[in-house]
Amino acid sequence: AEKGDGLDQEIRRIGVKTLACCMQDFYEDGPKRDRRLWLGDLRLQMMADAHVFRNFRLAKRCLLLFAAAATPEEGRISGSLYPAKPLPLADQDLFDYTVLFGDILLDYVTHSGDTALGLDLLPVAVRQSRLALQEMKDDCFCDFKRHWLFIDWKEGLEHECAEHGVVLYSLIRTLALARKLGREELVSDFPETIERLKQAGIRKWFDREKGFFVDNGQISWAAQIWAAYGEMLPPEETRQMLLRVMKDDSALRPGGPYLHNQMVIVLEKYGLHGEARRLIRDYWGKMVELGADTFWEIFDPAQPLLSPYGQAVLNSHCHAWSTPVSLQI
Repeated sequence: AEKGDGLDQEIRRIGVKTLACCMQDFYEDGPKRDRRLWLGDLRLQMMADAHVFRNFRLAKRCLLLFAAAATPEEGRISGSLYPAKPLPLADQDLFDYTVLFGDILLDYVTHSGDTALGLDLLPVAVRQSRLALQEMKDDCFCDFKRHWLFIDWKEGLEHECAEHGVVLYSLIRTLALARKLGREELVSDFPETIERLKQAGIRKWFDREKGFFVDNGQISWAAQIWAAYGEMLPPEETRQMLLRVMKDDSALRPGGPYLHNQMVIVLEKYGLHGEARRLIRDYWGKMVELGADTFWEIFDPAQPLLSPYGQAVLNSHCHAWSTPVSLQI
């Protein structure tokens, strides 16, 4: 029997259709966009696909494409590729995508059981985490203007606290991957580094009086989401922080489905399953109400014609990162 009511089923149907349309010779970003393979989109697509088609052959191909196109000098992977011609790179040094390679590889190994590929690509994952540590100043992430910091399409968003959480999460997940594969010696310094970065991040950004991570005076969903990913606070404190930020009208909300999906993931991570389901129904359900037959790249309920490209006609209306990651609602 189908789970949930009619809205749940419609969100799932449209989500599956969106995912299927973006699964061609590789996981592409969208039929209308530039049909490129983006690492952050791939991460969300694989999460959703683990509950739907379970096309691990496609996932493996994408992971190998990124690893093969790593720069020979640094071993840095790109944020995106044109799979037909992965070299030269697509010139997208998108920091918060590339750092998550170890997280994506761990998801792949966990769901597919393919430890052989995990062992082959583990050094690539470790390298991305170590490169990320070069962006620290006094154990806190610092924007040295060397990379594109994305996090979300949201004007005015402060990035440093969120990126600190991304780096922490990368270390946590790459450590878990190495342990799973029996190669913990490759990351023997990670446990101490993780703890050091957690404490430094709390000192710099956490305002105990407000109960939020505050980045340059700004309280945003993004900072709380990635602090939760990075496990910077104890679980119960994190749960309360996530619940509060969603109710705080002064907090800077996500600009689109990509960051909404990140909130769904951390709500699930911290056991807030009812809240995750409500967020999916409220946000993706609004797209359904407005007539979506596939989910859109950008959607702000308060500004339905919002576009990072200057005009909404350029937006993708079938987009990889817009598939709800929790399709078991």
